[in-house]
Amino acid sequence: MNYRAIYALPKSWNLEEASLLDDAVSFANNYSGVNFFNDVCIFISKSLQVKYVLIGKVTSDSFEEVQTQGFACQGQAVPSHQYRLHNTPCEHVLLHRTCFYPKNVQAIFSENTSFAALGIQSYMGVSLNDLAENRLGLVALMHDKSFDNPSLAETFITILSPRIEEELQRMLDVEV
Repeated sequence: MNYRAIYALPKSWNLEEASLLDDAVSFANNYSGVNFFNDVCIFISKSLQVKYVLIGKVTSDSFEEVQTQGFACQGQAVPSHQYRLHNTPCEHVLLHRTCFYPKNVQAIFSENTSFAALGIQSYMGVSLNDLAENRLGLVALMHDKSFDNPSLAETFITILSPRIEEELQRMLDVEV
C-alpha cells in the first residue's frame, strides 16, 4: 500500500510541522527494517519529542490485557511487556477509539502506580483496528509534561496508523 499525505486539514501547518508530517508519510511508505514496531516507536518518540511511545496488541476479546509489540523511552527501545488495561487510559482508547489527557493523568488514574513511577503527566492514545473495525491494539504517547502540539501529534499518528495496523494484522495472521 502506498500512503499519501492526509493532513490537508483546516489547520495551516508551518514549514517545520509540514516537514515532520511529510517524514511520517515517508516512513509509512518506505520503512523496510526487521523490527517495525520498535522502530516506529523510536521514530515517533524522536520526531514528536515525547518520552514514551508504545504499540500494543490486545491479548483477548475481553480487552483485559495488552502485549506491547514496540516500546520506546526517550527514543530508545525498551523490552516488551504485558499489562492489564483496568484503570488505564489505554482501556478508554479501546472503548472510544481515541483519548487525550493533556495533563494530570496521574491524578485521573491514581490507582495505576506506573504513571507516577514513570513521571507521566500527559497521554494520547489511538486504537488500531482491522478492516472490519475490530480493535487490534493501540498506539499510546505518554510524556512527563504537556504535549507541545497535540494537534500535530494526533495528525502524525493518524498518518502512521494505517501502516501500523497493516503490520499488526500481518503479524496476527502469521500467529493463526
